[in-house]
Amino acid sequence: MSQPSSVSPGKTASEPPAPPGLPEDTSLDTQVRIAYLPDPLKLHPRPGVRRRVEAESAMHFVQVTVQDIWDGVLEKQNFNVICIPGGFAPNYDKSLGSQGKAIIKAFVEKGGGYVGICAGAYLACDGSCKSSSYALLGCRVKDVDWDRGKTNECVIHLHPGGGPVLGPEAEAGGQCVVQYCNGPLLELTGNNVKGTARTLATFVTELRGPKNDYPPAMAGSSAIVAGMYGKGRVVIVSPHLEAGETTRHAHKFRQMYRWASGLVKDPDAVPAPTAAPPAAAKDIPLKIVVGNRHELVSTADDNKHKWTMFVSVTHPDAVEAVIFHLHPTFSPSALKVTTPVAGAVTGTVEYQLARIGWGTFEVGVEILFRGGRRANVQHELSFLAPETAAVVPTE
Repeated sequence: MSQPSSVSPGKTASEPPAPPGLPEDTSLDTQVRIAYLPDPLKLHPRPGVRRRVEAESAMHFVQVTVQDIWDGVLEKQNFNVICIPGGFAPNYDKSLGSQGKAIIKAFVEKGGGYVGICAGAYLACDGSCKSSSYALLGCRVKDVDWDRGKTNECVIHLHPGGGPVLGPEAEAGGQCVVQYCNGPLLELTGNNVKGTARTLATFVTELRGPKNDYPPAMAGSSAIVAGMYGKGRVVIVSPHLEAGETTRHAHKFRQMYRWASGLVKDPDAVPAPTAAPPAAAKDIPLKIVVGNRHELVSTADDNKHKWTMFVSVTHPDAVEAVIFHLHPTFSPSALKVTTPVAGAVTGTVEYQLARIGWGTFEVGVEILFRGGRRANVQHELSFLAPETAAVVPTE
């Protein structure tokens, strides 16, 4: 029998019954800890993800904010998966900024999991948005005509062998019907040296925009892609397996989190080879730079300045922590940062603290070196340039 090449939003696509005797394995659920970050600029996230995971399983599910990410919640609360669901990818990128991007990428590279749905899939791709992409997989968005349409009758073809990621029902492959809402059309590139990628499902349905005049590109493109970024597992999903009142795809949806957490065995989930080691630290002089970055953001009040304090270090092992002393109107006003992120300059790391406010003040920066030595620096916040910084004497 021939496979359908397209489905109109008003028509019903046939779907084979679920294979018998394939119960959902929930034995690992109490060990799965999910940080759920909905679109920062949308007040009411859709309930599908929360229903499928929090209400219908024993997984630990916590909704977090951008500020939580900046404050290190992924590490402090021992999450093993971050979920970025639907919404608008540039909203995430603009709100998280370079600091949030660095934190999430470092979390995944060290072994954390990433589940990206629709907007979260856009964000994870290589060059997927007009805004900055996270490049967690060797995968890109193949078509810029994002407004292709919405339908509850989108047909995708599951590739055989996807059981570890999508559960036993997906192991043999076959077709299923899902909700689609302008998700990305994905294409593997193989360009990411820190990650691997493989297609788990492709689109069968072809949607061509509100006037049916977009070039045909949907059918045959990847709909679900999984792989590794460093030591972490990444799965990105263009359609919405979590949507609707039916539990038809609930098992597949929950299995993605078990797999991303690293708890499910998968012979195909092999970390990418590590790069050659950098030059020995003793050959690089110690250089410390203290400063702040600034950008304007749109808010409902006078707090329109997003600033990020940073301490850039060429020797990661030289510094144990940095304490930022803010204006006393902040609570808490003294914050200790112990985990650096990759710096803006190659070969450096940065201790960062981001906030949103309305005015400038003097920030006290206390640098704690290994061995007990301390250095105290004062930095005046500046909103006059994208970045203001100065080198700190190390002698």
